[in-house]
Amino acid sequence: MAENETDSNQQVDDKSKLTLIELVGCILLIVALKDLPLFILLFPIGVILLRKKILLLFKSIKKTGEYTLGKMLLFGYIISACIMISIKTPELLSIREKNLTYEEGKKLIEIGNIDEGLTKLESIKDRLKDEELLLYENTLLAIKIRAKENIREIKHFNDLLKSITEEQFLSIEEGNFLNLTPNNDLNKLLSQTLKNNKKIWTQMKLEQLKLEEMKLIVAEKKERQKKIDSHFSYFNGSNKRLVEYVKDRLHDPSSFEHVKTVYSDKGKYIDITMAYRAKNVFGGLVLNSIKAHLYLENNHLEVFQ
Repeated sequence: MAENETDSNQQVDDKSKLTLIELVGCILLIVALKDLPLFILLFPIGVILLRKKILLLFKSIKKTGEYTLGKMLLFGYIISACIMISIKTPELLSIREKNLTYEEGKKLIEIGNIDEGLTKLESIKDRLKDEELLLYENTLLAIKIRAKENIREIKHFNDLLKSITEEQFLSIEEGNFLNLTPNNDLNKLLSQTLKNNKKIWTQMKLEQLKLEEMKLIVAEKKERQKKIDSHFSYFNGSNKRLVEYVKDRLHDPSSFEHVKTVYSDKGKYIDITMAYRAKNVFGGLVLNSIKAHLYLENNHLEVFQ
């Protein structure tokens, strides 16, 4: 009788253990709670992988009426899933509505109903992605140009002019027009306006080139300084190799005491001067200094006695 009870308990324990596949199912169910699309994709897979354990839990509840930790976790998960669906569903519907409105607005602009199309895009302007917002801004700019507004006061015109590459400008000069909006008439208008402002575009490109050169110089200086700093101690500013050089030549290396290290960037090399104290052959503590040149290209240290 005792053996039968032991076997029965062993079978229950075996059933309660998670197999590798069921463990994967648990992980999928946990990940599924992260987002609704993930939930829709992963929840059914997780349930299929864990179907035996889920059925076992429900049978156990029906049979005993007891709520163990596993059963409570299962119900907790179901409640969490329901809450997540109720929160995420309106968000997904809102995104879908935005996408539909954007496509409708884009189509209206394409067929010539520009004002109506812009109105639709305006209604979702705050939710547009960068590329979508660019289409809206370009279309609005073309309307302002057509209305003879002062385009030089429109920030987006300057941004657009600045973003045009040399290849694109050459294409415009050859009679082509850029695909900036869904409407060809507006594209021609924008392209012609850009072409008429070549002088401003050239000036902008020169300024942009100078700015990029300055950024490059600053980045190179920063990288060089980082490389220089790597040769000096963070704690006392000493150069480790120069310290070792001095210690190797001292009568009593243990008496070495770093005082101060100064350096200056000479371009081809780093000029280093180190002051230190150490005992001489007579045992007296004296102040001394040493000079060296560090060449960053090959890390060569040239010491001057």
